Amino acid sequence: MKSGLYQKYISKPVDLGVIKSKRHMMPNSYKEGDSVSEDDFEDNFKAKKEFPQYSVQDYSRVKKDKKGNSYVIKLKQD
Repeated sequence: MKSGLYQKYISKPVDLGVIKSKRHMMPNSYKEGDSVSEDDFEDNFKAKKEFPQYSVQDYSRVKKDKKGNSYVIKLKQD
Protein backbone atom coordinates (compact mmCIF):
# COMPACT_ATOMS: atom_id res chain seq x y z
CA MET A 1 0.00 0.00 0.00
CA LYS A 2 1.25 3.44 -0.87
CA SER A 3 1.50 6.22 1.67
CA GLY A 4 -0.99 9.06 1.85
CA LEU A 5 1.69 11.46 0.69
CA TYR A 6 2.18 9.45 -2.49
CA GLN A 7 -1.53 9.26 -3.13
CA LYS A 8 -2.00 12.98 -2.51
CA TYR A 9 0.88 14.37 -4.57
CA ILE A 10 2.38 11.73 -6.80
CA SER A 11 -0.42 9.55 -8.09
CA LYS A 12 -2.33 12.35 -9.81
CA PRO A 13 -1.44 12.92 -13.45
CA VAL A 14 0.10 16.29 -14.12
CA ASP A 15 -0.88 18.22 -17.21
CA LEU A 16 1.92 20.60 -18.10
CA GLY A 17 0.13 21.73 -21.23
CA VAL A 18 1.90 23.51 -24.03
CA ILE A 19 3.97 26.52 -23.17
CA LYS A 20 3.66 29.03 -25.96
CA SER A 21 6.89 30.66 -26.88
CA LYS A 22 7.25 34.20 -28.12
CA ARG A 23 10.11 33.00 -30.31
CA HIS A 24 9.72 32.27 -33.97
CA MET A 25 12.48 30.04 -35.26
CA MET A 26 14.21 31.04 -38.48
CA PRO A 27 16.67 29.24 -40.76
CA ASN A 28 20.13 28.91 -39.19
CA SER A 29 21.66 30.48 -42.31
CA TYR A 30 21.03 33.87 -40.69
CA LYS A 31 23.71 35.47 -38.55
CA GLU A 32 22.90 37.26 -35.32
CA GLY A 33 21.73 40.81 -36.08
CA ASP A 34 20.52 40.04 -39.62
CA SER A 35 17.06 41.04 -40.79
CA VAL A 36 14.83 38.16 -41.88
CA SER A 37 13.58 38.12 -45.47
CA GLU A 38 9.86 38.50 -46.02
CA ASP A 39 9.75 35.03 -47.67
CA ASP A 40 11.34 33.22 -44.72
CA PHE A 41 9.11 35.12 -42.33
CA GLU A 42 5.95 34.10 -44.21
CA ASP A 43 7.15 30.49 -44.63
CA ASN A 44 7.62 30.24 -40.87
CA PHE A 45 3.99 31.17 -40.19
CA LYS A 46 2.61 29.05 -43.05
CA ALA A 47 4.35 26.01 -41.55
CA LYS A 48 2.62 26.69 -38.23
CA LYS A 49 -0.68 27.45 -39.99
CA GLU A 50 -0.76 30.86 -38.32
CA PHE A 51 -1.49 34.00 -40.26
CA PRO A 52 -0.89 37.02 -38.04
CA GLN A 53 -1.31 40.49 -39.43
CA TYR A 54 2.30 41.43 -38.75
CA SER A 55 5.26 42.13 -40.97
CA VAL A 56 9.00 41.65 -40.63
CA GLN A 57 9.28 45.16 -39.20
CA ASP A 58 7.18 44.09 -36.19
CA TYR A 59 9.85 41.56 -35.17
CA SER A 60 13.38 41.82 -33.84
CA ARG A 61 16.52 41.19 -35.80
CA VAL A 62 17.81 37.62 -35.67
CA LYS A 63 19.05 36.38 -32.31
CA LYS A 64 20.82 33.11 -31.47
CA ASP A 65 20.08 30.86 -28.52
CA LYS A 66 22.69 28.83 -26.60
CA LYS A 67 22.39 26.00 -29.12
CA GLY A 68 23.01 28.32 -32.08
CA ASN A 69 19.43 28.28 -33.37
CA SER A 70 18.20 31.47 -35.06
CA TYR A 71 14.99 33.12 -33.88
CA VAL A 72 13.10 36.42 -33.79
CA ILE A 73 10.68 37.79 -31.22
CA LYS A 74 7.76 40.16 -31.59
CA LEU A 75 8.58 43.72 -30.67
CA LYS A 76 6.36 45.42 -28.12
CA GLN A 77 3.64 47.67 -29.46
CA ASP A 78 3.61 51.13 -27.85
